[in-house]
Amino acid sequence: GGASAVTRGEVVARAPGARGHIECRGLIMDSESRLGTVPVLRTEVSDAELTHEAAIGRLGEEQIFYLMSRGIPEEEAVSVLVRGFMEVETKGLPEELKERVRAALDMAAAGL
Repeated sequence: GGASAVTRGEVVARAPGARGHIECRGLIMDSESRLGTVPVLRTEVSDAELTHEAAIGRLGEEQIFYLMSRGIPEEEAVSVLVRGFMEVETKGLPEELKERVRAALDMAAAGL
């Protein structure tokens, strides 16, 4: 059967002039699974700038088929599509954290 998950993220602004952004993204890998996202923004100051973005996608068989028709094995095609959807901006992060993000993406792309 399919899986279900809800991802929640929260940004709280407490300092004057605070700025924050939260991005909740998810990819549904099969027709039986369900996914929800809940970005929460809270502010305790009047001049905070908080933004959010939420995106849920579904891995399409036609996309996998297209890549496979170009000679890409199915497992690699799925990995390419997952990585494309989960593209994470790591600019400005410490190298150790970048490596942890890459490792998490590798696991997600491998279906672990």
